[in-house]
Amino acid sequence: ARLSSGGTLTWPGVTHPQEINGTLRADATPAATSSSIADEDWPAYGRNQEGQRYSPLKQITADNVHQLKAAGGFRTGELHPPNGPGAH
Repeated sequence: ARLSSGGTLTWPGVTHPQEINGTLRADATPAATSSSIADEDWPAYGRNQEGQRYSPLKQITADNVHQLKAAGGFRTGELHPPNGPGAH
């Protein structure tokens, strides 16, 4: 291969396969499913490995949801004019 000044030499023969070949033991324990997580737990982003984002808790209902208030907040540093686009 010829390399010119300012050029780059690449070798397409070096690849990294995007697969993992192997076997799984018959007695391997599967990951926790939605039904095996306690109602009050949220062990992963999205509550479970499926990203379900559903809480089976019953304290919030259609009758009392209007009583909820923000418990906290986070400012990203983006400021909007009081009456401009993005004003609350």
